[in-house]
Amino acid sequence: PVITDTAWSLQPARVATHAPNSVFVDVEMPGAGWLLLADSYFPGWKAYRSDLYRVAEDGQILGSEPAIPDPKFEPPNEAELNIVRADGNFRAVFLEEGAHRVRFKYTPMSFKLGLYGSFMAAVVLFLLVLYWLWGRFYRESADDHAVKRVAKNSLLPMGLQLMNRLIDFAFAMLMLRILAPEMAGRY
Repeated sequence: PVITDTAWSLQPARVATHAPNSVFVDVEMPGAGWLLLADSYFPGWKAYRSDLYRVAEDGQILGSEPAIPDPKFEPPNEAELNIVRADGNFRAVFLEEGAHRVRFKYTPMSFKLGLYGSFMAAVVLFLLVLYWLWGRFYRESADDHAVKRVAKNSLLPMGLQLMNRLIDFAFAMLMLRILAPEMAGRY
């Protein structure tokens, strides 16, 4: 968006925490405006806004979030913000009037898909090694007991079913990671 108003009012913002993949910024906005973070813009960054203070219906301040936020802490009252590219290189979000804590988080889809692809490749490799070991060490002879044959015919399908459950569990973890709890509940 292009702002044509020439009256600019710069307000300071405090970077509460700066980690490699997340940044927490506390800002008090006297009016609606832009928060500009002078870090490089790159696809994969997401921004979330939460109120810095909880206010009761009568206007009384009930409390605030921790002064030094934990990078893994995700407040329940967050709202996702749209990040725009500012001046060709920086990240900016539009905020309404009030005291806000903005959490920038780097979660690129390429990393998630790469992690998932690596997991699936490891599962396939594990199954291939099991298949090779089975062919190398298992020999059936004519004088084997029926108990051995029944055990083989029941343990192999149970083992494969367990592997199937592990793959389903990995799919469920990926779905929850991508959709987040709220969207997974709607799904």
